[in-house]
Amino acid sequence: MATMRVLGPSNRSLKPSMRVGFDTLPDQFVNREKRRGFRFNIACIGETGMGKTALLESLFDTEFNQQPHKHDEPPGVEHSHIRVSEGGVDLQLAVTCSVGFGDQLDRESSCKPLVDYIDAQFEAYLQEELKTTRKLDTYIDTRIHACIYLLAPTGTCLKSIDLIALRQLCDRVNVIVAIAKADTITKSELAKFKRILLDELAGNNLQVFSPEVDGNEYPLAVIGSQETVLMAGERLRVRQYPWGIVEVENDQHSDFLRLRNVLLRTHLEVLRRSTHTEFYERYRQQRLLELGFGSSAQEILSDADAPESLTELYEQKRMQYNEIMKQKDRELKEQFMQKINEKEAEIRAVEKELKAKREKLTRIHTTEETKVRTAIEQLEKERQQWMESCEAIRKETESKDHKKKDKKDKSRHK
Repeated sequence: MATMRVLGPSNRSLKPSMRVGFDTLPDQFVNREKRRGFRFNIACIGETGMGKTALLESLFDTEFNQQPHKHDEPPGVEHSHIRVSEGGVDLQLAVTCSVGFGDQLDRESSCKPLVDYIDAQFEAYLQEELKTTRKLDTYIDTRIHACIYLLAPTGTCLKSIDLIALRQLCDRVNVIVAIAKADTITKSELAKFKRILLDELAGNNLQVFSPEVDGNEYPLAVIGSQETVLMAGERLRVRQYPWGIVEVENDQHSDFLRLRNVLLRTHLEVLRRSTHTEFYERYRQQRLLELGFGSSAQEILSDADAPESLTELYEQKRMQYNEIMKQKDRELKEQFMQKINEKEAEIRAVEKELKAKREKLTRIHTTEETKVRTAIEQLEKERQQWMESCEAIRKETESKDHKKKDKKDKSRHK
């Protein structure tokens, strides 16, 4: 509705002659966001066999076609990407699930793959922000907005692996703690288990995401199923047992609907926004400190009298880093050349030694060869003398034989 405006001491009033139209800004914002589409990145972590895949497929009413995993696999993460649509709104959904969590004897590093992945997505976004030419409007944001942490329905307390993992995750992502397989524990045990979990989370100062959900019934106890049946003309997700059927979307059986409402209906944008303004900002400030941008990241962001912009500071730091790398490169080249010279000196020494040995062996060989030749020549002379003596003896023998024969012939003629 247009309002009157009073001008000056004459009390002249100015009334808009037509509708201005800035009340359509919310509609413009909604239309722009609908055209761009929405993205939601969710992680699910829990021990092998806790029903992570079944829960996620139940939450988004779709199949992710994730392969089952064995208990002997090393810790890791697997990713699934899918587009879901509802009421003309598209949601790009990225799901990250833990693999091999808690299946090792040493469980301290079971959560490391997921923690490293979360930090890597923060780092990728930070690097995009620090570029001279940024394209954040078209950048595919892969930062995790929410992490569902599934607890085993033990009914007692948090396991040591849960405490270790939650301490690492609560500083990086919106953690939603949920009790898995709620149909395996009685209602009284479940209520007692929830109270114990709340006390332990508060006692260990674990800041998990805990919105008001129907009277603050937190943490939530959920179930999931990949099996559907037709009941009263409606297809429902259920878990069938010999004693009856457990309906996944029945409030009397579990808190599944409350969890889905928190994730998709009431707090999705809260989760997305807090990821950027709280967890990413914390990571960004820490990284800026490590890069040396001032005494504090807040000082850099709020100091209006600073002589340089963040881009200029980044460029300066980049140049300093390049200079340091060049200096290290020169030092490495010098060390490399020094090692090459040392090796060449060693090789020359070895070559000199080998040359001396070769010359020595050559002299020995020449000496021995001379001796052999001398011996051969001596033998040849002796052989020649022996042959000459043999020839003389032969001739002398033949001469004697001829004389004897002549005597016999003479005596025969007589």
